[in-house]
Amino acid sequence: MKHAKKFLSCLALGFLAVANMGANPAFAADPVAPVTSSGGDTVQKVFAVPFSSDGKLALDLYLPAKWKATDSRPTAVFIHGGGWSAGNRTEYSTAANWLAEQGMVAITIDYRLAPGAKWPAQGIDAAQSVWWLRNNAKTYGINPLKIVAIGGSAGGHLAAMLGVAELRDPKTGVSSKVQAIVSLWGPWNLTMPETADQGNTINNLLAVSTDATEASPFFKITSSAPPTLLFHGTNDSVVPYRQSVDACAALVAAKALYCQLVTLNGQGHGLPSDLKLITNPLIQFLSAWKDYVPAVSN
Repeated sequence: MKHAKKFLSCLALGFLAVANMGANPAFAADPVAPVTSSGGDTVQKVFAVPFSSDGKLALDLYLPAKWKATDSRPTAVFIHGGGWSAGNRTEYSTAANWLAEQGMVAITIDYRLAPGAKWPAQGIDAAQSVWWLRNNAKTYGINPLKIVAIGGSAGGHLAAMLGVAELRDPKTGVSSKVQAIVSLWGPWNLTMPETADQGNTINNLLAVSTDATEASPFFKITSSAPPTLLFHGTNDSVVPYRQSVDACAALVAAKALYCQLVTLNGQGHGLPSDLKLITNPLIQFLSAWKDYVPAVSN
């Protein structure tokens, strides 16, 4: 309980930071620069960095202005949507650049796609990206105990998995578990598809022998789940709104540290036209989270 009160106190302070940090993403693109031990006056971007054990998957790295290898910066891993069967890491390039402008390190990642790759391939790939961050923390000024997973739709599902389940790097032993979850209209319970399209998408992800329960973050929620921010539209016909309602209720019932559901009234599946409905709560949440992270192993 004392951890929850401290986080809520930090969250209250986070509301004061909104005016200073700004509410809208920046759309300016900067040229790619070689990575050194420090950065210049603009966001530094490094594209197509291999991160998977087989070298076939890549991430894009966004480093804040004036970064140093000796920093200890909060870091975000962005995970794209697309029903686990489409999309790529460029979906979140603007958002990653924006967070780097706020002083965070950010990466956007690819993962193996269904139906060619069945679960748990996608979860393993997301875990490998967190291993990469922790294994390279001292190179890029990353705080390995302040990593937030952010994803939309299928990416929101994978972000949730990174917060409630854990895989260890077989070589270095570092953990895949993140210290905060931001899931935008992501599914948590794959055992109850509510539309034919949703059922078909889930079937593409799961092998015949795979229990949907094992691929559902909902059933892995415990009191150790990290602070969680959910966004969901009430008119979402792809991933029903109740998925986030039930997830947040389960997190509260489990006495997890914190869960906030931002309800987007009348919104369907995807971003609203007013991006401040996303960016303002996100800034508030991240401001609180950066000030308070429980001590966990990495």
